[in-house]
Amino acid sequence: MSNFRSLQPNTFGRTRFLLSSLITLIIILVIAGCSMNATSQSGKTPFVEKSVMLKDANGNALGYVTETTADSVTVLTSKNYFVSLTWNGALTDWTCWYTGANGAGTMFYIAADTEKLLGFAISVNGQAYVAASVDASGCAVPNSSISGFQSYYSGNGTIRNATGTVPPGHIAYPLEPISFEYIGMPASISVPRELVFQ
Repeated sequence: MSNFRSLQPNTFGRTRFLLSSLITLIIILVIAGCSMNATSQSGKTPFVEKSVMLKDANGNALGYVTETTADSVTVLTSKNYFVSLTWNGALTDWTCWYTGANGAGTMFYIAADTEKLLGFAISVNGQAYVAASVDASGCAVPNSSISGFQSYYSGNGTIRNATGTVPPGHIAYPLEPISFEYIGMPASISVPRELVFQ
């Protein structure tokens, strides 16, 4: 039988921090050969201890909790994506780069070339994105022809023009926009309120 715990981050900040620390200790995340932002797009669910479900104030199941911090919570969604949310229900803002000035050209994410981004999903300025191409295992396919950028989004709502190169030992992963529903999130997310221990 499930035990229910109420989580009100705006009211119980200290309790939330202690609870998130406890959850971090009890949740097991074992994904062989894949990064933290990994999950399967091929129907195979990665090895995640599905023991704590996060629900929002409307009762929507957001996913199984895999990691928490004082600022955010990462869940494995019903569509097998790892999604990072702030405690107020917004998708965590990430950094991305563009091959052209003013956010033009190909939008991409930079990661170490040793990482395997399995079902990679991020949010940029409120819009969800996934890897533009995945292989048969569901891992993001990089584009080695992208060697530099002319603008970037730094996670503060502004695209800035600046030229640079993809650092040595890193590679570019082109991105494409998708709906929240595509990655298994409700179209409108209210404040996360409840952790269901299963």
